[in-house]
Amino acid sequence: MIEDPSASADAKADRIASATQRIIEKEMEKDPAFYRKFSVMIEDILQAVYQGRMQALEALPKLEDAHKKVATHTDESVPAELVAKDMARRFYGCVREDVAEYTTGDPKPATKIALAIVDRIQKHKIRDWIHNDDAINRMRGEIDDIFFEAIQETGIDFPLELQDKLIDQCIEIAEPMKTEKAGQAFLPVWKGQAGMPDLHQANTSRRTLQYGQRAIPYCLHLSSRKRLRIVVTPTLDVRVHAPSKYSQTEITDAIQLKARWIARQLDAMQQFQPLPAPHKYLSGETFRYLGRQYRLRVENGGNTPVKLYGRFLHVRIPNKEDTATIRKRINVWYRHRATDTFLRYMDKWHAVGARHGIPASRLVIRRMRTRWGSCTTAGRITLNVNLIQAPVHGIEYVIMHELCHLKHHNHSKAFYGLLSRCMPDWERRKRVLDTIAIPADYCWTVSASRSNQ
Repeated sequence: MIEDPSASADAKADRIASATQRIIEKEMEKDPAFYRKFSVMIEDILQAVYQGRMQALEALPKLEDAHKKVATHTDESVPAELVAKDMARRFYGCVREDVAEYTTGDPKPATKIALAIVDRIQKHKIRDWIHNDDAINRMRGEIDDIFFEAIQETGIDFPLELQDKLIDQCIEIAEPMKTEKAGQAFLPVWKGQAGMPDLHQANTSRRTLQYGQRAIPYCLHLSSRKRLRIVVTPTLDVRVHAPSKYSQTEITDAIQLKARWIARQLDAMQQFQPLPAPHKYLSGETFRYLGRQYRLRVENGGNTPVKLYGRFLHVRIPNKEDTATIRKRINVWYRHRATDTFLRYMDKWHAVGARHGIPASRLVIRRMRTRWGSCTTAGRITLNVNLIQAPVHGIEYVIMHELCHLKHHNHSKAFYGLLSRCMPDWERRKRVLDTIAIPADYCWTVSASRSNQ
């Protein structure tokens, strides 16, 4: 960076800040947390100068130091064991940024998570993997398991919404960098008199997709991501997350190519309308168990176990107005029922699968926000505790589906051939399960990547 010795301190400050931000704009996708940190730092320094809280001469060494660190990708706050591991540093920054409030400032959980992510997803990076949904889903499953193991080990419970957000961000960071097309550049949103781009905020706008005679509103979010993602939610909202460097024509064309898919997903979601309201845990509410509906009956009394009597779910506690305790008791009851039921049907269907070469597995039962189940390459099957609300035939289908993934970690013809041999009526079971909505306090989303059109 060439300096003009005759330039004023204010001019030098602006020049250094602009040069630094150009680097940040170019490199943002490689390590979002690192570059966001310095983007905000530079903006704060310039704001302080413009508002008279700091002299330009005082700001210069701060800006020069920030420029040097950004240009060399240096951050003293990174743990020593990550300094020489570039990809692990990127994952660490992503994770640490969001989980700091749950770890009381301790960098060890984020460090361990980052190193584990690098180790486990590396084996799934097959050629052209960013165009392979099975490979991406396997990576997502591995990262999901890493967070689960961290929660089990540390006792720190990250919200499911945060876990899903971090998984998306880690997949974005893992993707190989794309070469920017000539003429394309980051389109910053200029903020305040500081004149600096607010790189840590995404552009959001409302648009309309025309599909035949049907007008479909959607919300477009532009950010420093690498892939275009379309999400359809149970509330019939359509959200499009696109890279800022895509041209408007590229974004519009990609969405238009998926118009039929979007319309089909909206039609499928329609059957769940109106969505069930979140439970208030009061007498008279309906709870599902094995495909049937049961009325909650809460009574004052001793701390007796939750029980089913006829078509009622009975909860007896000292204070029936204590909804937090009622919720906890019902969740424990669901988990106990899920454990007994899932283990029983795992044994049943593994006996079938073993005849076709399916190996043994370990079972984990926990809450999952968007899936009924998952399977890792390490042989661990995870089932959503809420699956206990589905009919038995649906539970058996999910279990057999995941067992088949122990042999085929994809959705190839070989996988479906094995599933059909083990469970010939799986398609009928799946159709029934697809009519069961995951409870309203979980988000059900369906996404499509730009590369798979």
